[in-house]
Amino acid sequence: MKPIRSMQFSKNTNNVLLVLAGDDAMVYVVSVSNQQLIAEKLMSAPITSLGFSVGNERLAVASVDGVLALLDPSDDFEVVGEIDNSDATILTLDWCSKSFGIGRIDGSVAIYNTDDVLSNFFVPQMELPIRKRKAILSLAFGVRGRFLGKTEATVNNDTLIKADACW
Repeated sequence: MKPIRSMQFSKNTNNVLLVLAGDDAMVYVVSVSNQQLIAEKLMSAPITSLGFSVGNERLAVASVDGVLALLDPSDDFEVVGEIDNSDATILTLDWCSKSFGIGRIDGSVAIYNTDDVLSNFFVPQMELPIRKRKAILSLAFGVRGRFLGKTEATVNNDTLIKADACW
């Protein structure tokens, strides 16, 4: 088995799911209550990040080829949409009730309206400018989605990680 790069628990309390994914480009869905594998999906490339929407309507799966696939947990985790507007690796993603954000290795950040994404409308609500090509390592929406925090990294003899609020 190749390395696992991301794991995520579903946000429902009745049937909690654990999703694992990584370098083998496979998504593994396990029921926490009985430790049974309930779904496996082969994606287009090694997977870097996973995330359930707030109401578990979608599972976002980001990969090194820049594709973000949206899977429907209520339909055996079938792919129901893709965001494929960049070749830059998606390193991180996060959902809140209002917004969905992705951060890429080229330093770009795209923010989408959650309702639009759930309706398979994938035009960004906002794109934050690329700053000195610093990879976006993580994104996290704050309380009620009022701001977005991100960490970025560059390498100049040492690794520098900078965190700030950007939205």
